[in-house]
Amino acid sequence: DVAAVRVVATDTTSVYNDSKVLAELKPVTSADNEIALDYNVTLPGTYKLWVVYDIASSATQQNTIKAAVQGLTISGNTTDLSATPVAKTTVGRGMHGTFTVGASSKADFPTIKAAVTAMANGIDGPVVLNLESGSYNEVVTIKDIKGASATNTITLRSQSGKYQEVVIYDNKYNEPTYSDDKLAKEFGVLTVYGTPYVTVEGVTVSTTDTSYPSVVRLQNGSTHFTLRNSKLLAPETESYSANVGLFEVYSASHQPQQVNHYITIDNNVLDGAYNALSMGAQWITNPYETGDVITNN
Repeated sequence: DVAAVRVVATDTTSVYNDSKVLAELKPVTSADNEIALDYNVTLPGTYKLWVVYDIASSATQQNTIKAAVQGLTISGNTTDLSATPVAKTTVGRGMHGTFTVGASSKADFPTIKAAVTAMANGIDGPVVLNLESGSYNEVVTIKDIKGASATNTITLRSQSGKYQEVVIYDNKYNEPTYSDDKLAKEFGVLTVYGTPYVTVEGVTVSTTDTSYPSVVRLQNGSTHFTLRNSKLLAPETESYSANVGLFEVYSASHQPQQVNHYITIDNNVLDGAYNALSMGAQWITNPYETGDVITNN
């Protein structure tokens, strides 16, 4: 039932992110496996290593899969970890396939929010959400979708392929209450949060409320995001107190694993607002984003 086993490092960060894979065992042919890896630590601290299982698409539903680390050998010295807790999960079916969103009788979901909610338990294959022509007055948050990967991608797109025919909008920003992590709680009309490999194409996303931080927002390790053939729209403003942006990337301070790498912004119309693109890691303690591509906008 297990297709692959990986060891992932997040260094001193406790939030999981798969950007640093140290080793992978594939295929898995035995219940007991030894994985060799190369990981160098030069500074003091508590470092996090994650053992990650990929469940096979052929796994039997309702089977229980267990994982335990028996030991760790560093520079020839072995630490017995057999008393550590056993992680276990039950195999369930994730969402996958192509679905229609809209008001017609042929639609699988009436709203984008309903379609995203259906992914809450994870995906086990590519998911494509085709939006029927029309306006969608809703705040869309794609957050922490389990199973999203280079293979199991999520695509939100207009059925017609024309951004003029699908408008996602919200004109009233409900500002989060003030707190030390207020910036982390901000959101856009469309927000991708902690979910990699999301593509948005052929849609318009807009607001008339200049108190929105941004029309589209990306944060918390949402790597490999693509915005293509779309339009982002907000009122043009030169006021710092009404500084709505069209596209914003947020990475928390001291959280290098939450940087949103490999963003593609291609062939879009960026209209109005205080600024068009705000990208790059927040604060000097983070590494800058890598792999970003901005073309033909």
